[in-house]
Amino acid sequence: MPRKEFTVADRTRSQNHLSDRLIILSCEGVITEEEYFNILSDYIFVDIQSKIKIRSVRKNYLKSDHKTKEERDYQNRSSPKHILERMNTCLEQEIQRSEQDECWLVMDIDDHTSPQKIAEWESVLSKCKENDYQVAISNPFFEFWLYLHHLPVQDEDHQHCVSEEHSYCSNKYFTTKLQEHGVGLREGKKKPLPKDYNYEKLQDAVKRAKELERSGEEYPKNHLGSTVYKIIEKLIEMKNQMKKPITESYENEIDLQ
Repeated sequence: MPRKEFTVADRTRSQNHLSDRLIILSCEGVITEEEYFNILSDYIFVDIQSKIKIRSVRKNYLKSDHKTKEERDYQNRSSPKHILERMNTCLEQEIQRSEQDECWLVMDIDDHTSPQKIAEWESVLSKCKENDYQVAISNPFFEFWLYLHHLPVQDEDHQHCVSEEHSYCSNKYFTTKLQEHGVGLREGKKKPLPKDYNYEKLQDAVKRAKELERSGEEYPKNHLGSTVYKIIEKLIEMKNQMKKPITESYENEIDLQ
C-alpha cells in the first residue's frame, strides 16, 4: 500500500474543510511517535479520513528533504515547554483551528517530574488547560504504549516505571521485550512497522491501559500507564460512527427472503 502523508491543513483551510475534524498532535519524539501515528492514519483509520484527520505539528519539517542543523536541533528538543511551543506555533502559523478540532500534547514522564523539572512540567499542564489542549502521557515513555499492543503487563514490568521511589532511568527494557516478541523496529531507530499494528492490537492496548488507570489521577505519575489510549478511543468512536447502518428497507428485504 503506498505511503500517504499527513493531511495538509493550513491557514488557508477552506470553509468546506472546516467540517473536517482534525486531531492535531505535538509529540515528544521525532521518530517513534510520528511513525506510529502515521501508521494509524495510513493503514488503520484510513477509512475515516474523509471526516477525521491526524495532523502532526511537525508535518512541514518531516516533509522537508533539506533540513538545516537549526531545524533539527529545534525539532529534537523534547522538554514539555518545547512540545507546547511547537503546538502554539503551528496554530499561529499553519492551522486554522476549528471548534471541533482537538489538540493533543503527547509526552513521556521520563525525568520531567523530577524535583529539578517539576515546575516546568506543572506549568505546561496548566497552560494546556488554559488553551484547551489535551495531554496523552506515558510512564515511563511512549515505547510502553507500543508494548501494550502486544503483551500483557507482567509483575517485573512495574520495576521500570517512574515513581517517587524509583527515579527515571534510561534503559531499553520495553524495547528489548518487544524485539524478543518479534515486534520490529525499522532501521534500528525505534520506528514502528505497519505489520505489527492493527485494529485488534489497538483495542488490546486500550483495554490494558485502562486497567492500569487509578481513580482520580490526571496522568500516571507514580505507576506504569499511558493515556495515549484516549486519542485512540476518539478515533475508534469516529470509526464506529462511520459504519453504515442497515436501512429499514434493507431489513424488510431480509425478512422477506
